[in-house]
Amino acid sequence: TPLYSSAASDVYKRQILKQITRTSLKVKKPDIILLDNWGDMNFTAWKCKKTNRKIWICNQEKREDYLNNYKQFIEDFDKCGYLSYEQSIENYKKLIKHYRRNNPNCPVIFINIYTQLWKKDYHRNFYEKIPYDLQKIIPNFFIGYVDKNKLKTHNGKPGLHFTKENYQEMFNNLKEQGFDYNLLNK
Repeated sequence: TPLYSSAASDVYKRQILKQITRTSLKVKKPDIILLDNWGDMNFTAWKCKKTNRKIWICNQEKREDYLNNYKQFIEDFDKCGYLSYEQSIENYKKLIKHYRRNNPNCPVIFINIYTQLWKKDYHRNFYEKIPYDLQKIIPNFFIGYVDKNKLKTHNGKPGLHFTKENYQEMFNNLKEQGFDYNLLNK
């Protein structure tokens, strides 16, 4: 996620948030950075009162389903609401800079999640523009996109996962943008 983490917050995520440890921020020299805009479109941010770091959590009313210790979470975090478009762009830039610290030319693949897959008139559908704005300012940045008229989900119902054909189109589009597929064979 584009929100910073640490070893301490990884422990917090396991004990309080019912999430597994995510160690991707510890990677020293990645070959590829893979991102998407799902969290920005769907989750509200919460700020830790001690560190001021932000995390996302599901926006469903029953947050207890996603928390091992709801009371502790509420004591430790303040709700920030949705991040603005500008905040999201800045977070992606920081995250990419962090990953590229030892591999400055590491390619970024950004899978663009389309809101029409699950909600037709979604209030945050402008977040589909994130990868296009990032591509203008970040070198070696590739967008996995699909012609919206061909969008389908894996089970035909609203949801996050694309069909095999949609993923294939995304990869074809990456190739057209100049992505080097030899990186995947390392």
